Amino acid sequence: MSILWLAASLYGLVPTDDPADRTTVRVEILLPSNGRGQTAAQSWSQKVGQWGYRATARRRTLRDEPGVEESQRGRLRTVVATFELQTDGSLTLPDRRFARGAWQPLRDWLDERKLYGARGRPGDEPQFGLSDEAFEEVADRVAGPAPEVGTISGVARELARRTASPVRVSDAVPLSVLLPDAPPLAFGTAAAFQLGTVDLVWLPVRQPDGSIEVRIERATDRVQAWPIGWTAAEGISDATLAPRLFERIEYPFETQPLTTFLQSVQDGSKVPIVPFKLSPSSMKIEIGPQSSGRRPYAAIKRAAVRARAARAIRLDDAGQPFFLIGPTLPPGETDTSDDTPSTSSPPKAVRDAIGRIRQ
Repeated sequence: MSILWLAASLYGLVPTDDPADRTTVRVEILLPSNGRGQTAAQSWSQKVGQWGYRATARRRTLRDEPGVEESQRGRLRTVVATFELQTDGSLTLPDRRFARGAWQPLRDWLDERKLYGARGRPGDEPQFGLSDEAFEEVADRVAGPAPEVGTISGVARELARRTASPVRVSDAVPLSVLLPDAPPLAFGTAAAFQLGTVDLVWLPVRQPDGSIEVRIERATDRVQAWPIGWTAAEGISDATLAPRLFERIEYPFETQPLTTFLQSVQDGSKVPIVPFKLSPSSMKIEIGPQSSGRRPYAAIKRAAVRARAARAIRLDDAGQPFFLIGPTLPPGETDTSDDTPSTSSPPKAVRDAIGRIRQ
């Protein structure tokens, strides 16, 4: 990858020292309350010691819980992995199991913690592998209105400014490529839309030292990316999410192209209507005269059928509903819990908006 380092205020370099050199990883093995499993625990401890990590085995107490914790003191980081020894000799955490004798998987897992910290290698994890605080901070920073930026370079610079993080752009992505105008949405959602029109995505990535780097990549290179809007949990109807689309409004009576019609609906309902990758021929489809006082939702559905397009109501990063319409729609991230964010859970601002809608 070529790197476009764009800091929000300072264009400094990311520290080059290896975070693994500043990290200590310890392994604790909790024995069953009956004290059995000494032989298996000794085997695990010896192996862990050979890899350069410290391991201790002890009987479990009422206060002990399996898991991985991280602490920081200055630039030094300590990761403590507390495993539970099972009767079959395996080591377990709440979300994984290492069979007895499966040395290499455990070594790889420990090596990742030494480099990346307690959360391990970034990937398709909850919230892009970020902590709750880091995820919410990024979401809050991109929740403001989208500015007028018309190139990939412009989006990258604005992402750097908003997130106060360096931005890395994949190779073979020409920074001067023109993008469509940003829709009237929160910047994070609008940037995802603009980049999505040229098959690119953006996402925050946790670095080994705990800092955040923003990346712009090809959509085919990565599954998880910042979404073009967040979808509400099942059971919340479109009418509840965007009631203005179900109120009667006045339209121009004359026949008009789809692009003009959608703009008329947006102007009348005050709900952003966002066409995504609709072909030029689809945007020119003539929409017939509208009856006085038609509900926008029904009219858009009919127009979508004419254009052979999918449609969905989503919420931007600030919790504002909008109508997305296109031949195929990228997946949105779903609100699955009112309390705990998960892989598919939106930021707090969106969850709060959904909570108000539910009331």
